[in-house]
Amino acid sequence: MGKKRALLVGRDLSVVKQVDLFEGLSQGILEDIAQDLNKTQWECVNEYCRTLDNGMGIIQGTLGTGKTQVVSTIASAIAEAGQRPLM
Repeated sequence: MGKKRALLVGRDLSVVKQVDLFEGLSQGILEDIAQDLNKTQWECVNEYCRTLDNGMGIIQGTLGTGKTQVVSTIASAIAEAGQRPLM
């Protein structure tokens, strides 16, 4: 089984790489993200997005916790920085 396929089916953890989703974003863009989220959302996102396994993660929560707000804020900031968010 190829490495990519093994990773997709979760069998080869040796190819896991931690990725900082915010790497390359300016301080101004990070401040914009922080401004668009509440304090709890920002603290979680700031820590979580800096250590994503293979650049992928799951955002979960109950109704009304701001999942859509978090995703749209991050995607907008990445696009504003000239990168292409993949969702």
